Amino acid sequence: MLLENDIHQLGLDLTFSLDASEFGVNKVIELITNGSTIAVTNENKHEYVRLVC
Repeated sequence: MLLENDIHQLGLDLTFSLDASEFGVNKVIELITNGSTIAVTNENKHEYVRLVC
């Protein structure tokens, strides 16, 4: 779904980070350096999917 569609039309607000819970503690996992500040766009969504999978 993500790769086949325009990221803006999906209404997703993704960054190169993931939210996780470990032993009841919430944390942010950055997929790349400063990933929480880098938006996923149509130009970089393939890289995002590669890093998540």
